[in-house]
Amino acid sequence: MEVDADFATAIGTTIDVTNGFESGRIYYDKSFCLERNSGGKWQDVPTIGSDSFLYDTHSLASRQVLKITVYWEWLYGELTPGEYRIGKSFLHRTDEGDDTQYDLYAMFTLDDSPVTDIVKKDDGSSWGHPLSGVTTLRAEVTELLDSEHHFLSSGDIGLLVSSLTPVWNEDRIGGRFYVNDNSYLIVLDSSGKHMRFADIQLGEQVEITHSGTYLTTDPAIIESTYLVKIVE
Repeated sequence: MEVDADFATAIGTTIDVTNGFESGRIYYDKSFCLERNSGGKWQDVPTIGSDSFLYDTHSLASRQVLKITVYWEWLYGELTPGEYRIGKSFLHRTDEGDDTQYDLYAMFTLDDSPVTDIVKKDDGSSWGHPLSGVTTLRAEVTELLDSEHHFLSSGDIGLLVSSLTPVWNEDRIGGRFYVNDNSYLIVLDSSGKHMRFADIQLGEQVEITHSGTYLTTDPAIIESTYLVKIVE
């Protein structure tokens, strides 16, 4: 597990997870932790929200690489400059069914550099920064969708919501958007406790924190959703 230094910010980062095993799969959930290097010792970063993550299994086949964006502002606030590490647990299950847990850490350093919309890599490629333009939309859930009614990834579930706050301009209030579950989306109830995406109810009002990127279909699709919170 490695942090992509080009995408590390005060509110989140991107980590590259590689299943280097020849066989079997690795399993993981949405939980993570942050520690700060203070005088040569790693200390837990204080939390401002609940870190009682629900266990929901995602997996990665052997020799596969996965890029995960972890958004943590809701749990830790904005981090100050310094040296940090992010921790996640993984379970490797062999083809014979034997399980071994691995607790991994990846270090990264934050400074005062601003977050840019486009990151240019050493190989000459350019990437949109997944945590540039993070914004929050308030909306009402108008439909609950199964995997046959959305477009992003097979097997997930989704919501259709109607916006209650402006998106691009005032006349976009009431715009319709698809929101889909993913392997890093956190869902909180109105008291800040973790809940499952599938337990969001029809008619509830939600705050959707996302990267600000939309696919302009009708309804539009909100990409890279990081946090959904039920509001009263």
